[in-house]
Amino acid sequence: MAKRSIFCFIVSLLSSFSAKTTSATKESWDYLKMAQFWPGTSCVYFGEKKCAVPPSTHSWTIHGLWPSAYTGELPAYCNDSMTFNYTEIKVLRHQLNEQWPNFNKSGSPLALWSHEWTKHGTCAYELPVLQGELKYFNSTLQLHNTLDLLGVLSGSRINPSKKKFYDLTDIFLAVSGKYSKVPQIKCLHMNDTYYLEEIWLCYDKTFNLIDCPEASPPTKENTLRVKYPEKPELPLYFKSEKKSYFVDCPSSGGVLYVPIPRSQKSTP
Repeated sequence: MAKRSIFCFIVSLLSSFSAKTTSATKESWDYLKMAQFWPGTSCVYFGEKKCAVPPSTHSWTIHGLWPSAYTGELPAYCNDSMTFNYTEIKVLRHQLNEQWPNFNKSGSPLALWSHEWTKHGTCAYELPVLQGELKYFNSTLQLHNTLDLLGVLSGSRINPSKKKFYDLTDIFLAVSGKYSKVPQIKCLHMNDTYYLEEIWLCYDKTFNLIDCPEASPPTKENTLRVKYPEKPELPLYFKSEKKSYFVDCPSSGGVLYVPIPRSQKSTP
């Protein structure tokens, strides 16, 4: 009986140690990733009848600000006790409705904010400027205000169109040329068509733009080489891997950058 008690104590101790180790690991991160949605593609995903874009939204919107690790992992759900409370960010509601809306009509207008805070915001707590809901959302909004992806793409003659397909290399070079940093680009594949869905830009912990992580090792079937301004020639990989510059994108052919559909949207 005594041996069994000792064994149970050791198992309990090891479980406790393992839980603490896991918690520390999932909260560890190296840089921040600003993920932005293109509303037109979000409405392709949800379906136009189930999608509503606020009248004041005319450009790329926020998906989230994600603590990220160079291993390719995204720390997530780091503190269950830090539950989402809309009243803490209600003062930001006008900016949030315009810059960080939830396009899904069938869901709560608060659903995206609740999800982003619970999954990512709770992991960003080590930075004083991101501690708590108000600071996390306000800092993300301010960061978003410094970016203009619509203007950047338009400056390279990449404008929303229902029919024109754009080369991913042109999109990549437009963004990297403007910000002098390597972005990541995510596509949506629906109905045998690829759409430009998200563009991600990366920051260090002092909010300076940095290159997003290097791509995965090249393979013959998915490698394209392009000239990158003021940097050595870089390989771009289209295979859907965690460290790829392109996620869920085609290895050949172009992507649609569709216009934003318009309809009325309720706001909290």
